[in-house]
Amino acid sequence: MSFSFPFPLPSLSSGLLLSSGVVLYLLIIRPLFFIFVSRVCSPLRLLPCPPSPSLFIGNLAQLADQENSHILHSWIEQYGHTFTYRGFLNAPRLFTIDPHALAYILGHAYEFPKPDFITDALAEMGAGHDGLLTAQGDVHKRQVCLLTCWLLSHRHLVS
Repeated sequence: MSFSFPFPLPSLSSGLLLSSGVVLYLLIIRPLFFIFVSRVCSPLRLLPCPPSPSLFIGNLAQLADQENSHILHSWIEQYGHTFTYRGFLNAPRLFTIDPHALAYILGHAYEFPKPDFITDALAEMGAGHDGLLTAQGDVHKRQVCLLTCWLLSHRHLVS
């Protein structure tokens, strides 16, 4: 028994169909797969988290609400000194006020680079893209070395 459509199907060349499948895979399926895998495998999923009211903006609307400025204090009381909250596309973001964790993060700054949106925001505020606040890696190391040498030079210590 064979099945036939009651209307004629348009004939598509196999090349067009294959290229459409590749484009669909590269632009939609593959990025969504990597987002899903990164969320499932992230160690941040094990930390406590306030409920997310939105799939797209997570808890960001609660944090941006100026009249709701006590939200962080209530989360700290409820979830402790280290927890996650949800950001854009419900991505987990780490929040900590633990002094030992902060000391480690600030002491190993090259292992914890600033996100691009933070660097861009600092650059727009006047720090520039190659400033001390926004530079990363070897450029930042060189700037810190030059600044330290300048501050600790004999001429500045004497006067």
